[in-house]
Amino acid sequence: MFVPSAAGPIRCQVFSPPGADTPRPLMLYVHGGGFTVGTSQDTAYITSRIAWENGIVVVSPNYRLAPEWPFPAGLDDCLAVLRWLQAHGSELGGDPARIAVAGDSAGGNFAAALPLKARDEGAPPPAAAVLLCPITDFFVEQHDSFERLAPLGVIYDTAFVGFVRGAYVVHYRLWDHPHVSPARGDLRGFPPTLIVAGTADPMIDDNRAFAQKLRDAGNERSSCSSASACPTATTFSRTS
Repeated sequence: MFVPSAAGPIRCQVFSPPGADTPRPLMLYVHGGGFTVGTSQDTAYITSRIAWENGIVVVSPNYRLAPEWPFPAGLDDCLAVLRWLQAHGSELGGDPARIAVAGDSAGGNFAAALPLKARDEGAPPPAAAVLLCPITDFFVEQHDSFERLAPLGVIYDTAFVGFVRGAYVVHYRLWDHPHVSPARGDLRGFPPTLIVAGTADPMIDDNRAFAQKLRDAGNERSSCSSASACPTATTFSRTS
């Protein structure tokens, strides 16, 4: 499927299990890859299982990559797909009123930034967010887990993070932009959010800090069996 945008058509993979008589929830899933590599095919196993096991329609965009297309090109593409789903999701058998954004790593950053970007640009925010080991604040050295784990290179190393910052954000003056570092944005009214992080991930303290900022912004912890079983997964719901 190709979604039109001001920058040209955006190729998306669609995963939709058969057999639904009523519109199903939609998920916009953004693949990871350090903002510089990757395609929707790389996460097709994950997205197809999410669609099949939850009975939802998953749309995964192939957004523009840095360094050829630095911030905000890739995020602009994802917002264009979100807007298209809000207007045309029913054409895929989905419910445009029930759209979650999700992503892993760099895709998790996009998924965390999309509610803020949508709000700032006059689009309805997504109904939920699922963040898998995202980076939410580009000032990564402030966190102990980054200083302790990044030099080991188990997930990625310090040099790679430096490359990503230079390739995607280009200039340090943009590091605190809320669409780059959503942890530094106004998180009031942020949609219900699931954050999942591994203990060997240098970003685990970043993720915990983002979870705390969601609490501080007025979001309440909600019940979730997976969160109870895993101390590094935290679920939030928006206050009514």
